[in-house]
Amino acid sequence: MIISSWNCQGAVSPNFRRAVNEYRRLYKIDVIALLETRVSGSQADKICKDLGFEHWLRVEAFGFSGGIWVCWNNNGFELEVLNTHPQFINCKIKPTWGSPWIVSFVYGSPNTGLRRLL
Repeated sequence: MIISSWNCQGAVSPNFRRAVNEYRRLYKIDVIALLETRVSGSQADKICKDLGFEHWLRVEAFGFSGGIWVCWNNNGFELEVLNTHPQFINCKIKPTWGSPWIVSFVYGSPNTGLRRLL
């Protein structure tokens, strides 16, 4: 299982979609967390769909800051989202070949006060 995390600093550009698709194909990524996407709503859903993963979950961006997307294909494992927050997504991964484990994808806010709460 290959898991990747990328602070992409914006996901609107068509070059972004091409880069993620190439990266996914080249490295056979099963789960990718995209941090600081800076995109929300229906535009974010369309981009997630275009990335070619079976499943995705997103935490909305605040204006032009933040946003976390987790995209995955169930290839020999199940991913269960445990909870979400504007600064993180916690997931349980249950592989068919072993014990389940927890992974957290974190984007610390640039706001010091919010980051301290994290």
